[in-house]
Formats: sequence, C-alpha cells, structure tokens
Amino acid sequence: MDEDALNVTPQSPRIAQGPKQVRRPSRGRSHMLIDAKRTFSALLTVGLLVSSTARGGDSAGGPGADGQQLPRGMRQEAVRDPAMNMDAYFVVIPSDWRFEAAVIQGTGCAAQPFPMFRTVSPDGLTQLERLPRFDWQWGDSPYLPKRTPPNCLPLQEAVSGLEFLKRLSAVSNVQFVSEVPVPADALEAQKKNFARLNEMNAQMAARFHNAPAIQYGDLAQAKVRYRKGSVPMEALLTLTLSCIHRPFRDFRKRTFSVDDCSATVRVVRAAAAKLDEAAKRLQVAGARENPQWLQALQHRQSQALANQNQAALNQQLQAQNQQFQQSEALKLQQHQQFEQGQAARFQQSQQFNATLQRGTDMSMQRAQQNANAMHTAASDTVDYSLGQQTVRDPNTGQLSKVSAGHNNTWINDSRTHSLQTDDPNANPNGYVQGNWTQQQQVHGDGTSK
Repeated sequence: MDEDALNVTPQSPRIAQGPKQVRRPSRGRSHMLIDAKRTFSALLTVGLLVSSTARGGDSAGGPGADGQQLPRGMRQEAVRDPAMNMDAYFVVIPSDWRFEAAVIQGTGCAAQPFPMFRTVSPDGLTQLERLPRFDWQWGDSPYLPKRTPPNCLPLQEAVSGLEFLKRLSAVSNVQFVSEVPVPADALEAQKKNFARLNEMNAQMAARFHNAPAIQYGDLAQAKVRYRKGSVPMEALLTLTLSCIHRPFRDFRKRTFSVDDCSATVRVVRAAAAKLDEAAKRLQVAGARENPQWLQALQHRQSQALANQNQAALNQQLQAQNQQFQQSEALKLQQHQQFEQGQAARFQQSQQFNATLQRGTDMSMQRAQQNANAMHTAASDTVDYSLGQQTVRDPNTGQLSKVSAGHNNTWINDSRTHSLQTDDPNANPNGYVQGNWTQQQQVHGDGTSK
C-alpha cells in the first residue's frame, strides 16, 4: 500500500529498531531543533512548480492517467519532473480541491527525487499535504562530509518515528497531542519488505565476502493541534521512516559504517472535531510513482553510474598509459646512458690499448736500440782487436775495412787502391793518378758515428 494512502485505524503502536550504531557526538536538542527548522523552512521555500484549480464537483472517478480506477468524487493530477520531462507522480485528490505540487531533485544526503504537494478544499479548512522528504546521515567514516550536506538534517543518530514527529511538531510550532496507532497490516508489510531487502543484501554480500547492508525503519502517526486565525485546527501526521546501515572497508582494510535515513511525512489538516472524517475521506488520496518515469530514472542513474565508472576507468587507463610512457622514457634514458657508457668504456679501452701498444713499441724500440748498440759495440770491438777500422763511401754507401793507423782514408774509383793520412787537408786528386773519394769513418757494423 502506498505510503500516502495509509489507513488510519486504531492499533497498538510499534517502533522499529535499527542496528547498533557507532554515533558521532550529537549536539544539544535545542540546537538540533533550530537547525532542523531552518532545513525544513529551506525545503518549503523551494516552491511548488505545478498548480491547478478544481475541475468540478462529485463527478464519477473513472480511470486515471496511470490506468488506476478512481473513486467517485476524485480526480488525478500528474506531477511532472522537469529534469526528465516526464510525469513522475500521479496524485489522487478530491475533484473540487485546489492542487499544487513539485518534484524535488534530491538532497545532499540522497539523490533520489521526491514529490511534495498540497491540495486544499474550497473552504480552505481541509488540506492534504506531503512535506519535503527529510534526509540525514551519520557514521564513523572519515570520508563523510565535515559539515551537514545541503538540505539535510543535522541528526547524528537513528530516531523512532514517534520521536521524529514530536521533534517536527516542536519546530513547526504546533501542539503535540498524542500518538495515533499505526495499522497492523501496514506494520507487517513494512516488516516483510525489510526482511526481503535484507535477505537480498545478505546474498549479495556473501558473494563478495563482505558484511551485508541492513535496512530498517519505522511507521508512526500522531495528532497535533494549532490555530488558523481564530479557527481551532487539528492535523494527523503520518510518517514513513526508512534507513540503511552500510558497513565497509577501505583500501587499508579499516572498517567503518555509514547510516542513511529518510523520513516522508503526510499531513491531513482539518477543523477541530472534523479530522477523523477528513482522514477517512482522504484514505484513497495520495501520490503514486509513474512506473515509466521510475524505469527511465533508474536507466538514467545506471547510465550516469556507467559513465562515471567509464570516466574513472579512462582516468585509470590514462594514468597507466602515462606511467607506461614514463617507464618507456626512463628505459630509453637508461639505454642512452648505457650506450654513452659503452662508448666511453670503448674509448677508454682504445686509449688503454693505444697506450699499451705505444709502450710495447717503445719497449721493443728500446730493445732494438739496445741490441743495435750492443751489435755496434761488438763490431767496434772486432775492428779494434784486428787493428782495423770501417769506412763508408759517401757516394755509394759501400763499406770497406782499412787499417786503423790513420784518421783519413781515400779510395780510388776502381776501389783497388787506398791512401791513408793524418792530415785532414791532404787530397790526392791531382797528385795521384785516378779519382779519389774521401771515406767516412763509421762503426764496425756500418752505422754512423
């Protein structure tokens, strides 16, 4: 049964209890009520976007736009969602009543849109109203906002439905009269619904080895009194409270929990002593979701979530690609450094080999020089022992062994005769027949002195 069409019959009250909570320190009640009143007032100032006037008297109801058969004397109004450009809710109201409504696009605690409407009798004394939805959240998660999100109540705990209505009465400046028992079938329906949802949550959590989310809530009704000018008025407040407790672990495997609650309040107002009659007549009145709108909304939300996940995936892939590019650049830099190191090591090796070769060449050269020097000394020793010396023809380079008794040696061109003298200025040419060439003194092996 829709939450806006609850039957009001005397039954024993019941208050649902949520799971044991980890609570933040809450502020005093007076501050909480002041903040709640501000939030409530802010929601009411959103404005009503859809309005209509009466369409006639006790005409036959007939089928509504959603196919539902309307009782006699009732009409149906559509509440359009401007964001989806679709009729989001169909509201059944008395056919001659004025009507105003709007679709609010969620709050800072819950993004799900919700309706608010007000329908008033021609005399203005009887009214059916759905207030803006009240949302709040709390928990021990460090990722929760430090300040109360926009249009959310500053509550930090679960409260019973009756307690919520008492607080709402206080901030609305009306007199809380008494609790009104909630119908047993409504309580049983809510209980079964939570059991079904929690069973689904447990199955889902078991698949991923997580702690399950727990959904809980309450139903409550209360009567209040106030005055409208000089007219004594009464109102029946009907509340549906729905909460969910979500445990989770972060990437550091720390365990936290967050609770989200939403309260929907339906108000029937009437002149004193006429409230019961008005509430009975308005049992069939209220709002129902348009299934097509809900399906389109869920599709849009799924698409938005998919786009968000895709954006997160693209961001992750971009980060991975950037990391890969950085890794490749680092590898290239390391390769270039390796190549530079190899080139430097090759150059050092070449320099070392050149130095080693130069040292080897110089060593062999010195060895050869030493050998040559030893050979020269040996040849000179032989010449000395034999009393001879070695001379070389400067023109032909031919070597000759002559007596060591003189410093200057001349040999004729046929090399058949030689002349020796100690006079460096003596020249046999022109005095002795033939052409004579002065010889050069060399070592015994022919090397120059």
